[in-house]
Amino acid sequence: MDLIREDPDPRTWPERAAERGRALKPAGGAPRLHCSLPRWHGAEAFARTLVVQGWALAESGTARVTVTVDGGDPYPVKAGIRRSGADELSPREEWSGWAVVIDAEECSAGPHVITVTARDDRGRATSVQRFVHHDPEGVYRSWRARRDPARWRAFAKEAMVDKALPRIAVLIDRGDEGTARTAENRGPAHDLPSAHDLLEVELHAISGTAEALERLLAGESDYGVLVRARDVLEPDALLAVAVTAAVTGYPDVIYADHDLTDGLGRRRSPRFKPQWSPELLLSTDYVGPFVALGRDAARAALDAEGVPPSCVYDLLLRLLDADVHVERVPDVLVGLADPAPPDDEHEAELVRTAVRRRGSSGNVRPLGPGRRSVIWEPTGRPKVSAVVTTGVREDLLVKLLASVREHTSYEHLEIVVVNSGEGELELARRWLDELEHRIVRAPRPFNYSAANNLGAGAATGDYLLFLNDDVEILTPRWIERLVGQVQQPGVGKVGVKLAYPGGHVEHAGVLLSSLTDVPRTQLHLHPPETAGSEHLLELTRNSAAVGTACAMLPAGLFWDLGGFDEDLVMALNDVDLSLRVWNAGRRVVWTPEVVLTHHRGASRGSDRWLADVERFKQRWEPLLRSGDPFFNPNLKVVPEHEIADAPPDLEQLRRSLERSPGRPPWRPTPTSTPVARPPVPALTRS
Repeated sequence: MDLIREDPDPRTWPERAAERGRALKPAGGAPRLHCSLPRWHGAEAFARTLVVQGWALAESGTARVTVTVDGGDPYPVKAGIRRSGADELSPREEWSGWAVVIDAEECSAGPHVITVTARDDRGRATSVQRFVHHDPEGVYRSWRARRDPARWRAFAKEAMVDKALPRIAVLIDRGDEGTARTAENRGPAHDLPSAHDLLEVELHAISGTAEALERLLAGESDYGVLVRARDVLEPDALLAVAVTAAVTGYPDVIYADHDLTDGLGRRRSPRFKPQWSPELLLSTDYVGPFVALGRDAARAALDAEGVPPSCVYDLLLRLLDADVHVERVPDVLVGLADPAPPDDEHEAELVRTAVRRRGSSGNVRPLGPGRRSVIWEPTGRPKVSAVVTTGVREDLLVKLLASVREHTSYEHLEIVVVNSGEGELELARRWLDELEHRIVRAPRPFNYSAANNLGAGAATGDYLLFLNDDVEILTPRWIERLVGQVQQPGVGKVGVKLAYPGGHVEHAGVLLSSLTDVPRTQLHLHPPETAGSEHLLELTRNSAAVGTACAMLPAGLFWDLGGFDEDLVMALNDVDLSLRVWNAGRRVVWTPEVVLTHHRGASRGSDRWLADVERFKQRWEPLLRSGDPFFNPNLKVVPEHEIADAPPDLEQLRRSLERSPGRPPWRPTPTSTPVARPPVPALTRS
């Protein structure tokens, strides 16, 4: 939600109090109902994501909650969510939370009525209503009104203390449309009055990407800014590019956020982008046509193929596996003229060419306009070791093993079961028959990191696949898809889509939020069969971290990193491992091509493990301060992907830019001795 606030009109307070009283103390034994979002007032505005949440309790049995918009069909509600302040609640109250996440694409613009109803087993009901306004243009107008272009000039003066700003050539692809414009409908030279004493700029009219590269390499400028004739530059766009270059160590490629313009000054549909994400670029052209290109990157793009690139997307795909430094400016610097529908077949062919360039085998499958998936086939048949820690709920382990048997066609798979319980896993052993497996005993008290290190030490595979015992496989050929993805150049760890029973999203990557909050799973609680904001739930992409309820990485890399940190006993050890993968120069990938059901918390509960949380925050404090590189600071973390009330201020911009490209720049302070790989135990059964 955006613009969340209490109703300032005192005339509505009695009505609000009466509704709250009827919901929390209903007549006739009806369920108690609380709706914390949307809050009770005039009509809250939202642009991208609407969150409806609260809690409900019946006198006996279960309170079933339904949520409708304008009296339509009910949205799928996720029940059984842990409430805040759970330490002071009874177990039944603790897990009485419910939530619904509604993508704005499912709502027309304008006002809407949200009706929340809780029913008990006898049919008694309690209802509340909230009023919202889907107003994407209004929310974005508010953001633009708060945007201060003077911050880039202030930033430039700071950057010039010990850095020189680069020379820039503006390469205008004219086509048949004349010259590019600024927000005041003048040419790019209008950018100079705000920074004429800081920047050296040349203007060149070109025709196509190939000529742009030739002109850049023939001149003396440090960067060529590629811009289309009908697009609209912000007055401070070139200065923002130059400052970003100086602050981030003169990267090879710089791109920025953009929006759409109709040429009459009206701006809409902002695209707030993540940091450089090669996997997302294969899935969709998220960068767009406005880029600043260094001379080395121009040469690399020309050398990648025997013919010049046909467009900016082609150029960027040629740089996927090159040794280039790419940076993103977290600010809207250009308004794109209303684009024509994407040429899906042309883009798909460019991606197929990129696949062939890698020498890999990949199937490019269309998903929708401008979107596709790339499913990589494994090179060879390397051995995979699945490490499963268990010991509390053998019935869950049996369900996992049954799903592995049902959906696995991969020949070279071994199962390493780390048993931390007192039993001998008699039921599970029946399902392990006909599978290569090992069973090792974990010492007590239980330590998740130590147990996984023990299992990894017993494994003999080339790749380690960490699995919780409370997951179930839903995807055929899941091992092949994971191996094919983790074998791609530069990839270090691959995670998957996890869903609660019923289909709501549990994990779609991990979002690093802030020092005041713990990392959270992305797109959490989105309903089944939805694509999420900007279709991110259907696109393979990079993430700062992925959980290890199901995740694969090369065994050699795992041991090079020292395994899981055993000082993180239960919480955030998977996130910590992911960040160390990034520090080793390898990418972390989240893919929706493998889906599992996750009975989260069913095995060992969901204690908060505050000591682990504090240790993690201290270790990764600089990164948490600078922000998740794959989450744009112009968006809200709660609700996720909603447009922020205002752009980042100068200090926030500085923190988001002053870091190494594409991965966490600070290595954690060692707190424990790296884990040595132990001897492999004897094989239990082949």
